[in-house]
Amino acid sequence: MVTKRIGIDLGTARVLVFERGGGVVLEEPAVVALA
Repeated sequence: MVTKRIGIDLGTARVLVFERGGGVVLEEPAVVALA
């Protein structure tokens, strides 16, 4: 059986990583660089 344990939300200002049963495990600012 395949289960999904994490979810990634690529928002406009922050990147959030959620783990089932653990809530938000990573919350970092999103950065885009153009050269």
